[in-house]
This record gives sequence, C-alpha cells and structure tokens, in this order.
Amino acid sequence: MASQGAASSTPPSFISHQWIHDVFLSFRGADTRNNFTAHLSNALRQKGINSYIDDDLIRGEEISPGLLKAIEESRISIIIFSQNHASSTWCLEELIKILECKETKGQVVLPVFYKIDPSDVRQRRKSVGEALAKLEEKIKDDAKLQRWKTALTEAANLSGWHLTEKRNEPECIQEIIEWVNSTLVKKIPFEVAQYPIRIESPVKELKSLLDIDQRNGKNTCMVGIFGTGGIGKTTMAKAIYNSIASQFEGSCFLENIREVSSQRDGLIHLQNKLLSKILGGSSTTQMVDHVDQGVILIKHRLFFKRILLVLDDVEQSDQLEKLVGDGNWFGSGSKIIITTRDKHLLTKHQVVTYEAKALDDPEALQLFTWHAFNRDRPDHPDYAELAKDAARYAGGLPLALTVLGSTLKGKDIPYWKRKCTNIFLDIACFFKGDHVDYVRKILDSCGFHSYSGIEELKDKCLITQTEYGTLGMHDLLQEMGREIVRQESPKEPGERSRLWFHKDVCHVLEENTGKNKVEGILIDLPERDLIDLSSEAFMKMKRLRLFINRNARFSEEPNFLSNELRVIDWPGYPGKSLPSNFRGKNLVVLRMRDSHLKRLKGVENFQNMAVMDLSNCKFLKKFPDVSRIPKLEKLVLDDCAGLVEIHSSVGYLDKLIYLSVTRCPNLTSFPKSLRLRSLEYFSLDECSNLKNFPEIELFLGGCKNIMNLPGNIYQLQKLERLDLKGCSELVKFFKKMKDDGQPMHSFVSTELLKLQSSTNTSSSDYECFSALKPQMLNLSECSLSESSFFRTFECCSALKELDLSGSDIVTLPRCIKRFVGLENLKMTDCKQLREILGLPPNLREVSVWMSVSLAIFLEESDFTTQLECPISLESLILSSTAIVSLPAWFKRFVGLKYLDLSDCKQLQEIPELPPNIEDVYARGCTSLKRLQFSNGHPKNHRFNCLFPGDKIPDWFSHRKQVSKSYTCEMDINIEPTHLDGEISRFAFSAVIGTEDEQDEGSFEIVFGVIVDGVTTYSHQDMTSSAHSNLVWFHFHVPESFELKGDLKVKFECKNVFGNPSNPFFKSCGFHLVHRYEEKAIDFMDGVHPPKRCRDESDDNGNLESNEYPEKKRHSSSLGH
Repeated sequence: MASQGAASSTPPSFISHQWIHDVFLSFRGADTRNNFTAHLSNALRQKGINSYIDDDLIRGEEISPGLLKAIEESRISIIIFSQNHASSTWCLEELIKILECKETKGQVVLPVFYKIDPSDVRQRRKSVGEALAKLEEKIKDDAKLQRWKTALTEAANLSGWHLTEKRNEPECIQEIIEWVNSTLVKKIPFEVAQYPIRIESPVKELKSLLDIDQRNGKNTCMVGIFGTGGIGKTTMAKAIYNSIASQFEGSCFLENIREVSSQRDGLIHLQNKLLSKILGGSSTTQMVDHVDQGVILIKHRLFFKRILLVLDDVEQSDQLEKLVGDGNWFGSGSKIIITTRDKHLLTKHQVVTYEAKALDDPEALQLFTWHAFNRDRPDHPDYAELAKDAARYAGGLPLALTVLGSTLKGKDIPYWKRKCTNIFLDIACFFKGDHVDYVRKILDSCGFHSYSGIEELKDKCLITQTEYGTLGMHDLLQEMGREIVRQESPKEPGERSRLWFHKDVCHVLEENTGKNKVEGILIDLPERDLIDLSSEAFMKMKRLRLFINRNARFSEEPNFLSNELRVIDWPGYPGKSLPSNFRGKNLVVLRMRDSHLKRLKGVENFQNMAVMDLSNCKFLKKFPDVSRIPKLEKLVLDDCAGLVEIHSSVGYLDKLIYLSVTRCPNLTSFPKSLRLRSLEYFSLDECSNLKNFPEIELFLGGCKNIMNLPGNIYQLQKLERLDLKGCSELVKFFKKMKDDGQPMHSFVSTELLKLQSSTNTSSSDYECFSALKPQMLNLSECSLSESSFFRTFECCSALKELDLSGSDIVTLPRCIKRFVGLENLKMTDCKQLREILGLPPNLREVSVWMSVSLAIFLEESDFTTQLECPISLESLILSSTAIVSLPAWFKRFVGLKYLDLSDCKQLQEIPELPPNIEDVYARGCTSLKRLQFSNGHPKNHRFNCLFPGDKIPDWFSHRKQVSKSYTCEMDINIEPTHLDGEISRFAFSAVIGTEDEQDEGSFEIVFGVIVDGVTTYSHQDMTSSAHSNLVWFHFHVPESFELKGDLKVKFECKNVFGNPSNPFFKSCGFHLVHRYEEKAIDFMDGVHPPKRCRDESDDNGNLESNEYPEKKRHSSSLGH
C-alpha cells in the first residue's frame, strides 16, 4: 500500500500575489469612526468580507509600517473622504500609498464622499483648501504638499459614492457592499494546480511576450500557447491570468472552447459568457441569440475596454474569428492568450507563439510522487521503481502524471489494472461521444452494471458527462485506455480484446487473424474504402460483443456471426440476410442502413432488441412479424423504396417510442390499428401511395394523394399542430367534413394551422377551418385573390399570427379589423398586392417587404379617431414597395418604434412621425424630399435614422469635414456655461459615402463619448448602403452621467459581410443637449435647434440641404 502519511517536505506552490484582506478602510477617525465607518465595517463583516480597519485611536505623525503592509495586502481600498480628512497627514500618506498600490499591484480603489462635495476634494476648495493651507504653514516641504494635492485630485476623479445630507445612509452602505461583493467575485483567482511544478519560468516568459511591464505594454497583443494534450497549457494560462488580471479593466477566462463549441449554440454560450464577465451581470444572462449578433455586440460593447482574455483549448479558426477577430475588437493595451494543440492555427492568424514543453524526468517523477504519496519521494523502496516507470510512461505530460498518481494513491500496485474495467475500456475504444442512456443499455446487456460503473468513473474524473447526456473523456485518458488494450498483444492485433485502429482492423479481417479474445471492433477508416473481407473472418471470434462499422464497404458477406453480439452497426451490409446460424438472442442494437437485406430471417429470436434501423434498405419488401420483440423502442424504416407491407404486429409494440416510416413511395399496407402506449414520435411523411391511415393521433405532411382520413379524426382534442402543406385533397376533405356536420370544434387545442402551397383550393375551402380557432395560420403561397375569405373566416378572435407571404392577394380589406387578436401580419413578396385598406386594432408587427405593387397603405378615412388606430403597433416594414406617401395622421401610431421604408423608390414624403419612434430606415428612397418629426416630447432613450442626403444638420454645434475617411475624432472643449445645466442627451450625425453606388452591402458605425479618458457612452449601429450619399443620425438619452472634463467623440465606419461598396465618412457631427434646450431641440421634432446653435440664414433651424431651402418648420428636406 502507498502510504498516506505526512509529507516529508513542503509541497511546491505558485502564488502570483497574496491578498490577506478583502478591503482596507481609510478614514478620518474624528469624523466617521463612530458612525458611517463603523456601520460600513459591521456590514462588511456580516457579509463575510474580511476588512481591515485601524482601531488605533491615537495616531502619530508618521504612518506605521504595519498599516502600510495592510494596504499592500488588500484587494480593495475604500477611502472615506469627510470634512476634516485633508487635515490629517496620516490620512494623506495613506492616500498616497493606496494610489501607489493601485498602479503597481492592481488594487481596486473606491472613494466615498461623506457629506463633502467631490468637486471640493478635486479642486481643493472650502474645508479641503483650508486644511491644506494650514498644513502648508506647518510643513515646509513643497514636494510633499504637491504629492498630497495630486493624490486628492486623482482619487476624487475616480468613480465612487457621494453621500449627501439627504441621502439614505443604510441604502448607500448596502450599495457599497453589493459593489464590493461583485468586485471580489471577479477577482477570485484560478487554482493553478495542486502541485505546480515548473510554473514560474513560463509565466515570466509569457509576460515578456505580452509586453507586460514594458514600454509597449499599452499595445494590444495576442500570444498563443501550443503543445500536445495534457502538457500543461491550461495550467500556464491560469498562472499568467492570476498574475496579471488585476491590471486590466476586465478579464475573462473561457475554458474548454473546443468542447463547448461542439455543443448546440456553443459559440453563442461563449460569447454570452465573455460579455457578462467583462460587463458584469449574471452568467446566465442571454445577451446574444445568434453568433453574428455576438460578433457585433462584442466589438461594440468592448471596443473601448482594456481587457485580459484567455481562450482555452481552441481548435478551429472560426472560434477565434467569432470571439476575438484579429484582436482589435478591444481597447488599447488588451492582452489575449490562446491555448491550442495546433500551432498552424496560431501562425495563420499571426499570433505570437509559445511552445509548452513536457517535464523532464526529475520534474515528472516529482509531480507523480506528490500525487501518489503526498511527498516528494516514495516512502518505501518497493514503490520507487513503480514511480519511475509511471513517470516514464506518462512521457512528461502533467495530466497523465496527475491522473496516474491520484489513481494509485493509497492503493495496491495492481489497482490500476483492476480499476480499468470493461466499462472504461469500452468507452475509451468505442463509445466516447455517445449518449449515456444508449451506452448503458448496451453495457447492461453485457452484464457490466453500467450505472454504478459509470458513476464511479465520473467520480474519479476518468470520464465526463455533458448537460446533453453525452459521455466525454480527455484525449489523453482515451489514449491511455487504448494503450492498455494494445499491451494485451503488442504485435498481433487479433489477440487483443478490442480493435479500433483502422490498420489493425483491416489486417485482422482480411488476413483472418481474429481470435476468441476479440470482444469489440470499431471500423472508422480515414476515407471510405473497400475491405476484402474473408467470409471466415468472424469464425473464431465467438466472444465478439460489439461490431460498429462507420464507413467501410465489404467485398463479401460473413458466413458466421457471434451469438454474443449486442450491437451490429453495419451500414451497407453486403448480404441478403443475416447468417443462418445467427440467433441474435443478445442483440440490442441492429443498424443496417443502406444494406442489401431482402428479408429478416430469425427476427423472432431478437427478444432483447431495443433499436432497429433499416433505413434505405431498397430491397426489403415486407417488414416481418415482430410480436416476439417486446422491448423494441425505436424502429426506423425511412427511404425503403421497395417496402410494400408492414406487419400488423408493429401496432402492438407497447414499448415503442419512436416510429419513422418516411419516403416509402410503394408502401400501401400499414397496420390498421395502433395500440402504441409509449409512442412519442410517429412520421409517415411522403408515403405517397398510402391510401388509408390507422385509427391514431396524426402527424402528417407531404402526402399529396391522400384523400380521406379516419372518421373519428375529430376526436384528436389535444392536437396542437395540423400541417397540411401541399395537401390540397385533404383541405377539401375537411370542408366536406364540416358540410356533413362533423364536430370540427373538437380541435380546440390546435395552435398552428399550416395550409401552405395548397394551390388547387379556393378561399371558400379554407372556411371550414375557422372552427379550429388556431393561434397561427400560414396561408403562404395560397390562392387568396377572393377577399371573401376575410369576411367569412370565423377564427378572428383567437388568431395571433397570419402569414400571407407569396400569395396572390390583391387587397387587404377593411374587414381585417375583425381579427382583434392578431398581433403579427406577414405579407412578404405578395407581387399582386396593391392596397392595404385596414389593420386589426392589436397588431404589433407588420411586414410587407418586397410587395412591389403596393401603392396604397391606409387612407385618411380608415382611421378617424385615435381609438381606431392600432396603437400597439411596434414594427412596420414597408420596404421595396411602390408607396408614394404615408397617411397624414401617421403620428397616431404612438407605439411604433421601428419603421423600415428602404428602397421605396417612389416615396416622396414621410409625414409627421409618432412620438416613440426609435429607428427609421429610408435608404434607397431616391425620390424622398420631405421628412417630418412629431412635436411631442420623446419618451424613448434613443433614436436612429438613415436617409439620402449630403449634409450634417446646421444646428449641430460641432461639425467636422473629413476626406474619405473610415474614422473621425472630435475633441470638444466644454465651456463653463455648458456645465451650468444638466446634460440631457447626445446627438450624433454623419454623412456616409460609398465608392461603388451600384453595390449594396452591410456596414456598421461604432461611436462613443470619452470623458477624461473614460468611455461614458458607446454604441454601434448596423445598417446597409445602397446610395452614394446617406445621412445617418443617432440620438441618445443617457440614464445618468457626470461631465468632469473635456470630451472626445470617436466615429468608426466598418465593413461587414464583405461589403463591396466600401462605405466611408464625408463629415461627422456631435451636439450636447441641455435640459433647458429640450423644447427647442426635441429631436422628435428635429427642426428646432437651440438659439446658440442656429445659423442666421435659417432662423427655424431646419434639418435641410441646399437643394430644398424653401422647406421650413416641422420638416426636414433631404438633399441627394
């Protein structure tokens, strides 16, 4: 037994920086010791936050070494400024030390202004100025005084809390506690390794490559650590991350990118994690729904942030492209560390490379013995050689050494071989990546007690299980398990228990060398190829349990198969039937897709069968009696072109869960009665010759020739989806059913009714479905030219979504108002649609894109009062239509936020817009001459607009001409008068030009406001270009911010998705709007600039170009 006694020496360790205290409290005792500071300290202690507070009531002139050390050992320092704070030299020296630690150790500093104005501290006025004046008389040291003044200004410029006389003190303390807790969570370091052997040297080398602490440390840099699996790349990345993370505005470590990316929406999950870690918020917050959206959001939200990002275990280029791009998505000085096995991936993306190297023999032996014996050497001579052999076997790979050492810890020498059970070896050789339920079913049939065995392997971290149930195993552990099997017979594969390497498999099957020892075979060739199979190849493999063929073809069929087989997964099986001597009593899985099977002889013996897949067996004509296979759970007979008949016994398989018989064109006979109590999925899609359907709940689609359904179809009271796409005859069947008085109202649970492409039906045929009261109705590509459908269809109260896209509808009649429950109306690509005369009252979204004949969108008489107008409408898309103008009362759509009129070539005027509009797109509207805005006060916080033109509005106080530039920066000096009133909103504008007027493409504008080096506001707009000159406008109401100095405004125009038009800036503009100016410059009006910004040539301050100078108040004329 390996002893678990006390270690003979201290374990190695790697600590980048040792924090002793969570929080250091700096305060003026006479002011706050017995009130605010005491309450804050107590609240921190109650939350389990370790805070340091100096309880020495009597302080000398010089700060004590112990206090300086306490500051250095604290993650966060909270400075409580009070009326008499600056009168204490002790407090001032503490302040200097704290700011020094902020710069050198990455300490986080939070100022709290307790009943003192931050500007008084910043500008050293009132009590602060008086205190410094007294110190100046007392202390004749100009250099020290200047250091104190500089420190006060620097600290007061940091973001913090201002506690005034009116503010609730407990609430303020609670906010501070929450901030501290959130900050500490972000600062918790990773555990590098239990025994970090040889870590310091790689960390120093990586720091050098990253330009940390160098002159070029503010440059963005990407470094890639490459090396084989298990060599310690992640450990190195964690160590460097812990060492330097505190020096950045935000940091994020994305682990296991290769594994996470392979899962459904894996990259989206990683993008969300990156955003939430850097920006704050819950790790479960879903910011991104699509990968491309995530790219845009990362570039936009992190554009000005200096971050540290680690991408661990990157495998493919798209993982880099969707998470970091070329590295320039982030603020200056950001550092990106990548770990990968593929050096070429790094060089392809021009990433600086660092090779992780294996441990040498002494280091490997040291790491192994620490894990196996809790000391730096074995405590018994018998284990010395074992330790050396294990260290050599692991090849200097830290992961292998750790796993082997931990497994042997406290165990007998033969323990490893005993614990590498059949379950571990089967997973390593055959089942990695398979679902745990599938694997358990097979292993249990082999008598391996899979549940306890798999759980034990998981507890030992030898295998993993994803949230989706698939089994995983580290590549190195898989290689180790397979090596154990290879050692069973190093020279002759036919003497091993398991075969998986394609050369070994081909040798055994072609040379007929397989022996009784073989239990499992996996064939996965580098590319599909022919194996010259000996018909006697399986004759000696009487213990064969598993045969899995991924991609091989065989020259002959076998004349023998083991009756011990649990799995036969053999696509393209060459025989017409299974061998006559095969009984299959142990068979659990039979997959023979694309095989030459004509009949299933002996199927009555497959009593343990659970899965049968005979897809694309084109020669199979009859599916046999399966009444003696009571455990069958899944049956797949898709694409069996020759299949004519399915035995009636299929209808009585109590445990059948999944039944799929799709695309079987010759199938004419199907069980008349189905008593499938466990059935969850059933499909008969595209069985075009099937005349009758059994008495069962129905899932049907694509069977265009079926004319009748069972008479008791109306009993399907739980039907949620009825898909009759292309089933014109069935549409008529339901009409006849209603005419005959059948109770179609029984389908009350139907939510989706899909009648798409039922082109041979008339509108009257659809009326029979009104009693179903569906919530969603799809009539796309249907014949709807007769408007009687809308007058007679009776489901109007329940219907929420209506899709008429691609139909031949000409007029949307006024009676559509009867559909009071309708929320979403889609009429895309309705080529014959000419007019929309009415809208239901509760609509939220309308899309009429590419309906090129549409010329009339509502009329003045259609909505005479505010009550008649659908005020709930939020999104209206009328792009690429023939409309000339919108109705004059359009402003009554008070809920409208999004309006897209792009490429309406005949549109001449956009009337007064609703008050809550946020986005207006009018690109490509080449005839547009007038754009009006509402006089009402805007309730929204932002507004975007894009339209043809070539001029920044005249009322902008800051405008800058640029020459074909992709970036623009504006330095804005704020006059003192600007600070008298509270800034209420920002206004941005730009004129966009393109190199090619004919090509269209997407581009984005990234823009932001920086105050004293800190990004106060940043945003990104994605849009597209189709005109040589576009005017873009963005209007934003910030939630809250305080101007502390001069502004820098940045604009950047970026191509996306290979835009050939290559857009660029011609001019940019920016304006700060004050509260007292709101009525004058209310941008929803858009034409009333403040007096100080108006040009004398235009007293009304209209947003207009030189082409239409006659347009005045309430309108915006657009130049081209």
